[in-house]
Amino acid sequence: MVTAERRFHSFGFGTGGGGGVGRGRVGSFLIPLSIGSGGFTKFRTPNMRNRNANLLFSESLRLAERNLESELQLMIAADQRSTTFCGILLATFGVVSSLYSASTNTWYDDLSLIFLGLAAGLSAYSARSVKIFATGRRFQRFEDDLKSGRNADAVLKELALQYDKSSEHNRQVLRSNARFFNLSLSLAMFGFALSLCPKMIFLFSKVAESLSFTGGNS
Repeated sequence: MVTAERRFHSFGFGTGGGGGVGRGRVGSFLIPLSIGSGGFTKFRTPNMRNRNANLLFSESLRLAERNLESELQLMIAADQRSTTFCGILLATFGVVSSLYSASTNTWYDDLSLIFLGLAAGLSAYSARSVKIFATGRRFQRFEDDLKSGRNADAVLKELALQYDKSSEHNRQVLRSNARFFNLSLSLAMFGFALSLCPKMIFLFSKVAESLSFTGGNS
């Protein structure tokens, strides 16, 4: 029969200091304890290290899935933003076009309409249908693994790596669509400014002339 002391020495520790040797349990794992002047000394068994590695692996896979789900939600929100902005630009373009008159409008009014039209087109393009990847996997993809009896850890690790590749692809799509939307936003702001600023300057000049004329008469 293996004594407690031999169990303790098998892990590379000595009793020392006249202390006794006991055995403690943590969960279902047998943990040798050195009891002496230094108090209790605990150490992990290989089974506990394996369990921690399994927990870390499971958490990493869960976070990879959550990351991919978050990207999908961001892409849906970005598409909704782009379509809403496109609708606003098209409505504005329609109103301005109905009031357009070639005899009274100036060159900056024409240029403003062009910029608004381009902005609406770029906003719609940023919400176009593109190839993206979602979480999960079809059952058919696991049939070969089930038939061959492949190790579950290897299959799940392959799935986690596939999630990373899918996430990188989705991020590239997000960045590309964001560039088109930001360009659309810049063109729209420039178009509005090009149309409104000359009219605002003209209005302020008329107000200034009116105020100066009133002051001169008084």
